Amino acid sequence: MSRVIRGWVGRAVLATFTLLVVSALAAPAPGSADTRHPVLLVHGGGGNPGNFALMQRWLAADGYQSFTVDLGSPATDVRMGAAKIATRVKEIQRQTGASKVHLVGHSMGGLSARYYIKVLKGLPNVATYTAFGTPQHGSAVGCAMVPDQCPGNPVMQALNAGDDTPGSIYYTSIGSTEEPVESNGTLTRLDGGACLPLVKGGLHAFEPSNQVIYRAVRDGLSSACPPGRFKTLRDLPN
Repeated sequence: MSRVIRGWVGRAVLATFTLLVVSALAAPAPGSADTRHPVLLVHGGGGNPGNFALMQRWLAADGYQSFTVDLGSPATDVRMGAAKIATRVKEIQRQTGASKVHLVGHSMGGLSARYYIKVLKGLPNVATYTAFGTPQHGSAVGCAMVPDQCPGNPVMQALNAGDDTPGSIYYTSIGSTEEPVESNGTLTRLDGGACLPLVKGGLHAFEPSNQVIYRAVRDGLSSACPPGRFKTLRDLPN
């Protein structure tokens, strides 16, 4: 092998090694805040972006840059919401230069965010998925306002066919014991592999401004899970 070729090979090996080291150093450790990626907050069917005013202040204090998306009021179409998320993610990526975005959804917003990931193939653009107060497998109560949330609806079938949590990103789905329709985490469960915190997070409409909910959201952004709350299908009651 000539001296020139050996030099090229050596430089290529060194460059590859350097890239691997930099990537390893840049990746956050589990449980540490991943503030490299902005946060997109997605409101629920009866909500609006203003619901996240307090949460945005808390996120800023913790070093996160956050954005909202307007799904309309009332927002009743999970698929349309997912399309708006897709557009907003592209805008945020252009504005910030970030390769990925943390998705945080309340109620129906969590369904639209998951539809974006799973059905609209948005997974490569997502750093983590966190939802709270989201009826992941449908809700007979919630479908009165949002028909897409009715159990057995085609949207719910598409969301829950196969793996609920595709890809290797970190999924968190938070339930509040103070919701009348929630008692043991069944409403907000995700099958596959997800962190499923069940907290005293207030009533549904006030969850976006509840500090207990926020602490669980922050854990999700950090890929951290309270002991005993990471669940797979076999861990859940029938």
